[in-house]
Amino acid sequence: MAITKYINDCYDRGYSAIADKIEAFSNNEKASMSGSAIAILVLLVTLLLCALLFGTLQAQTDTKIAALNDSAATASYNNVKATGWSSIDLFSMIPYVAVFVVLLGMLMGVSRND
Repeated sequence: MAITKYINDCYDRGYSAIADKIEAFSNNEKASMSGSAIAILVLLVTLLLCALLFGTLQAQTDTKIAALNDSAATASYNNVKATGWSSIDLFSMIPYVAVFVVLLGMLMGVSRND
C-alpha cells in the first residue's frame, strides 16, 4: 500500500510541475515563429539550388539524353526539366508568405496573455 501511495504522490508532484511548464511554454510563441522563419529560408535555398543545378547541368545532360535515342528516357528527362523550371514560379509567393508570417506573429503577440 505504501508503494502505491508513493507512486501516486510522485505522479501528482510531477503533473503539477509539468502543467506549470506547459502553461508557460504555450504562452511563448518565439520558438514557433523561429521555426517558421527557418522553414521559409530552407525552401528559398532549396529552390535557388534547384535553379542553379538545372541551369548548369542542363547543357551537359541534353546531349547525353539525346545520344541515348530512347523515347522513354527523353520523355522522363523532359518531365523533370519542366517540373524543375516550373517550381521556380514559387518565388513569386515569397512576399505573400513573408507578410503572412509577420501578420501571424503580430496577432500571436497581441493575443498573448502574460
